[in-house]
Amino acid sequence: MNFLLVYSMFCTIIIIVLFMQINHINNKLKVIGKLVDEVRSGNFNVRFHLLPTMNRHIAGTSRKLNELMVYLQEMNERRAFLEEERKKMISNISHDLRTPLTSVMGYLEEILSGSVKSEKEKMEYVKVTYQKSIRLHSLLESFFELSKIEAQDIKVELKEVELVSLAEECILSFYHDFTRENLKVEINLPRDPVVVLGDRKSLERILYNLFSNALRYGKDGGVIGLTMTESGDEVTLEVWDRGQGIRKQDMPYIFRRLYTGDRSRNTMHKGSGLGLTITRKLVELNQGSIEVSSIPFEKTTFRVVLRKFVRNN
Repeated sequence: MNFLLVYSMFCTIIIIVLFMQINHINNKLKVIGKLVDEVRSGNFNVRFHLLPTMNRHIAGTSRKLNELMVYLQEMNERRAFLEEERKKMISNISHDLRTPLTSVMGYLEEILSGSVKSEKEKMEYVKVTYQKSIRLHSLLESFFELSKIEAQDIKVELKEVELVSLAEECILSFYHDFTRENLKVEINLPRDPVVVLGDRKSLERILYNLFSNALRYGKDGGVIGLTMTESGDEVTLEVWDRGQGIRKQDMPYIFRRLYTGDRSRNTMHKGSGLGLTITRKLVELNQGSIEVSSIPFEKTTFRVVLRKFVRNN
């Protein structure tokens, strides 16, 4: 009789404990369900609080859910950032395309209306229209080039490239521009060949963009320079000038697309705002790095670090 009583009490206790455990699990599942509902409504800040007494299976699930929440929150913040960047990009592109296009239309309208009488004045209008068209074409070309790079629709074949001769060729291509602007060019290149791992075509573009940038923004300093140094398994290229430089507040954004800084937004120095973005992405495709330092009217330096080519025996 006593045995049956003890057995009955034991079974009752087991049932009560199981019921409490099931009830506890149900409550936790309800909490998880509410958390999921919060996430579905767009709230990624919610977290499931872990307790030492929690069932290990529920604790493991909760931990995974929290990791998922962190990932979703980061993705949501990234999406919001990219959406804001997209809106800015469209706004800037619209502005930069509209300005030369409106100017071209205005000059052509004047010519077609017959208000421009003299042939000399007509030729001046045609010349300005042509220059504005070149700017428009250049902007479109830069935008499409950047789009191809970001879509990985550009072939980059990394192999041995002799960098000294490539740099000399690039400098020579700017000879007439340097002469026209009465610029002094200081060149410091190694006497012996320097071979890097890279894609020749994209390295040409990198050098061209950096010299174009120095010519546009640094010509008022009167001197532009190129320095190449070797250190271990790396080669460093520096394109520098002593011009207006980059303001401290502009430094974090200098490689951002369509960012040209307020001081450069004028007809004298206006660039596409895409050249340095393209340059950085091409440097990264060549497994290199790029950085900039600037003290206005003292020295502004764009520094590119590339890997040396190592031949496998």
